Amino acid sequence: MKIIEDKKHIITRICIMDFDGTTIDSLTPERAKPIYKDKTGEEWPFKGFWGRPESLDMDIFDFKPLPHVKADYTKEAASNNTLMVSLTGRRTKLATKIEAILHANDYKFDKYLYNYGSDTLSNKIEQIGNLLKEYPTVRTIAMWDDRISHFDSFNGFGKSLVDCGILDDFKLNEIHNPQWTK
Repeated sequence: MKIIEDKKHIITRICIMDFDGTTIDSLTPERAKPIYKDKTGEEWPFKGFWGRPESLDMDIFDFKPLPHVKADYTKEAASNNTLMVSLTGRRTKLATKIEAILHANDYKFDKYLYNYGSDTLSNKIEQIGNLLKEYPTVRTIAMWDDRISHFDSFNGFGKSLVDCGILDDFKLNEIHNPQWTK
C-alpha cells in the first residue's frame, strides 16, 4: 500500500481543489486588465492572459481565497487519511507563481498538479485517474471546481468510478462564482 510520506497514514480520500475561481478568487482578463493599467500605467501588452506569468503577479493583483472553499480546505486538510491536491488547468511553467499565491493564502497541498498539454477537462480527468493508480487505497474523491461547462463531465466520470466499484463515493462541490461563466 502506498502512503504519503509526511502524513504516514494510508490515503483513503483525495480532495482535489481547482485554483482559479475556486481556492483563489483570481481575476478574469476583463477584471484584471484595468487593474494592470491602473498599477503600471500601460495597457496589457500580451495577446493571451491565462498562460502569462504576469496574470499571477502579486505586486499588481490582490489574490484572496474564497472563504467557503478555504473553510472546506481547513476541515479536509485536518484528516490524516486525506490527500490534498491542487489541480489547475494552468501550465507547469506557472507553478512557482501559483504555489506562492496559495502559500500566501495559507494553503499547503500535498500535491500540486498542472496541465501538461491537453485541454483542461481531459487533463484533469486523466490526472484523477493517475492519482487513483498511485493511491489504490482511495475510496472517496471530493472535488471543488467552478467551471460550469465541466460539471456534467466530472459528475459522469465520478459516477462511472462508483458504478464500477473503484470508489465508494465521488462528490463534486460546484463553486458558483459569478465572474466565471464557462
